[in-house]
Amino acid sequence: MSVPEIPNFHRLRRSKLRALLCKDLDIRWNMLLKDTAFEDDGKSVTATFVNGQRITGLAFPHPDGLFAVSGLQDAPEVDKPEGWNVFYISWPSSFGQQDEEAAKFRNKERLRQVKELAKGYPEPWKSEFEWVLEDQPAWYFALTAWNLSVLEHQWDTKNGQVALAGLNHSITDAGNLVLLLAEESDIRSAIEKYESEMKSRAGEEV
Repeated sequence: MSVPEIPNFHRLRRSKLRALLCKDLDIRWNMLLKDTAFEDDGKSVTATFVNGQRITGLAFPHPDGLFAVSGLQDAPEVDKPEGWNVFYISWPSSFGQQDEEAAKFRNKERLRQVKELAKGYPEPWKSEFEWVLEDQPAWYFALTAWNLSVLEHQWDTKNGQVALAGLNHSITDAGNLVLLLAEESDIRSAIEKYESEMKSRAGEEV
């Protein structure tokens, strides 16, 4: 099989991207949310964190933490991609299917499964999985996707003071929310418009 060369294919340096995105932002790392309190006038919300810090603002957009990633974890020999360790997450699977697979799948079956799925991948990922050795250890764990576009998954925004962000589209979510907050004089209207678009887009994604 002839595999085309892919010039200028580089892995993204997440540390540098993070530094770029953090520029001029007041980011507090490792903050675990404990509680939220809403003022009676409906104009502010205070978030209390496990470490005791309290932050008050007009609204509280909360990230949900869903993600999908494909990355090169280890390449001991640059010129021998068949020896590289690749990490890939994300394909749809029902709870029933996951339970059934967990009962009978071992490394051999997991490897066969992901190699079959990879047949539909674009290059270079398609070839990466074709080159994986038959005895290569395969790591697997399940993730749960929460479709917020269905009626049962709606929530109270507390008069526009709480919103959800980061449903696999965190950069788009943040950008859209900031633009609407800048354009709209009424924060409740801004949050309603943001969530209307976000729920439709993110719901289709998951």
